[in-house]
Amino acid sequence: LHMGALPRVMPIAPKVRTVGYLPARTMWIKREFESVDFSFILKGRGRLRCGKRSFPIKAPCVFMAWPGVYQEFGPEPEGGTWEQLFMVYDAKLVSMFDSWDIHPAKQPVWPIASPQTVRNLANELIGCLENAQARGMTDRIDRICERLLLESRLEQLPATAPHEAYLDHVRRHLAKNLAQRHDVKYLAREYGMAEVTFRKKWTEWF
Repeated sequence: LHMGALPRVMPIAPKVRTVGYLPARTMWIKREFESVDFSFILKGRGRLRCGKRSFPIKAPCVFMAWPGVYQEFGPEPEGGTWEQLFMVYDAKLVSMFDSWDIHPAKQPVWPIASPQTVRNLANELIGCLENAQARGMTDRIDRICERLLLESRLEQLPATAPHEAYLDHVRRHLAKNLAQRHDVKYLAREYGMAEVTFRKKWTEWF
C-alpha cells in the first residue's frame, strides 16, 4: 500500500510512505536505497549484505535499509522463503530515527524483543491494509508501524497473571468472531475457569 497521497485525520506518528506484507518472499533485493526501510522477518532465515559486512537474518528479527546505502538481502537456503512485513519512510526522517538511536552503522539487524506483541500488531496491521480506504485508517497504520518499531526494541514485558493472559486470549477470539453467539459458561470452561471467576475477572480486567 502506497500511502503518500492518502489523507491523515490526526497526523501524530511518523508518516509511513509504503507498507506491505509478503507471506512467503523468495526474491532477493539488490539495490541502493533512497528511503528508510524496516523489514520485520516473522518466519524464515536469510542474509543481509551491507557494504563489506554480512549479517545472518533469523526470525523473528528486524533489519533496516538507509538512504544511499547499497544492500543485498533475501532468504536462504536457495529456494527458501521468509515472511516479511515492511515499512518505508521518507529519507527526510533520517534525523528523527537517528535521534531514536536507530542507524545501520550502530545496529542494522536486531532481534525482536517482544515476538508475541509484534505478531499481534502485525496481524492488526495486515487487517488495516485490507481496509485502507476507510477514514482514519492511514493514521492507524502510522501508529501501528511506530508501535511495531517500539516493541521490536523494548525488553519483553513480564508475563501477566494466568487469568489476564486467558482473558486477553478470549478478547481477541471474540473480536475476530463478532457475528457469532458466545456462551459464557463454555468460554469459562474452555479456559479452565469457573463461570463466576470468569465474570468477575472479565469485569475487573475490561
